Parts: sequence; structure tokens; C-alpha cells
Amino acid sequence: MRKKLPAYLTLEAALVLPIALVVIVCVLTMSFVLYNRCIAAQDAVILGFRESIARDSRLSFTPNAYRAKGRGSEVMSGKYLAADSVTCSAKTSGTMLTFHIQGTSYPAVFRSDAVMPRGVFSFSVRINTRKSDPPLQVRRFRRATYLALKLREKAGANGNH
Repeated sequence: MRKKLPAYLTLEAALVLPIALVVIVCVLTMSFVLYNRCIAAQDAVILGFRESIARDSRLSFTPNAYRAKGRGSEVMSGKYLAADSVTCSAKTSGTMLTFHIQGTSYPAVFRSDAVMPRGVFSFSVRINTRKSDPPLQVRRFRRATYLALKLREKAGANGNH
């Protein structure tokens, strides 16, 4: 005669393992999206900083959106995990430059709209930068401190006489 064993372990494994697998896949997918968003923010800051201190051939400090967008393609190449599309746009307004990086990440696990809606795994970063001339600011600061020192010396010399 055969022994009758309870089958609760088989039933439990059949229910718990698929749920655990789906949770693990969702956590990994969301970590890819978070990673992509962090990399996009880093790229936007790098592009904004580079364009804020860049000078063209006329030594003009007017931001160049076309040049900044061109640099975006070289900075953003090959960094994003499981991303279907990543786009960079740049817009200027006076001395302000706005970078907008956006992308979608739609892994093969979630290809049907019944499982997950399409807009869930998208990321977008917008960074505003201002054109600046750091060497000019340093020169102004040094000149101001030099003049303050000379005024202090002159006031000290006049006070002694």
C-alpha cells in the first residue's frame, strides 16, 4: 500500500514561486529605469556645464543649442540599460540653455499592454544652465581683493601720519 502524503508543498510552490519571480523581475526592471534616470541627469548636468563655459570662435558667450545637442549624442552613447529610445533636445533663451533628455525603457518581459501600460517605464530630465565666464569672475574677484587691500593699506598709512 502506498503512503498518502499531504500535497500542500506542491500547491505552495506552484503559487509562491511565480509570484516571487514576477516580483524579482519587476524590481530589476524598476532598477533599470532608476539607473537610466540617474544617468540621464548626470548627462544633462555634464552637457549643461560644458556648454555654459564653452566659447565659439568669436569668443562669444551666447549658448549654441545645435552644438549642445550634437555633443549630447556623443556623451549619451552606450550608457543606458534596456532603453528603447533616448533623445536629447536643447533650447536657448538669451544666456539660458535648457537641456531635456527623455527616454523609454520597455523590456521584452512586458511587451504586451495587458501586463503593463507603455508609459510606465519612461524617464525625463530637464536641466537649466546659464552661460558664465569663470575666468572673468576670478579676475574680478582678484581685482576687488587687490583694491580692498590697497585701500586698507592707504587707510592704515593715513592713520599713522
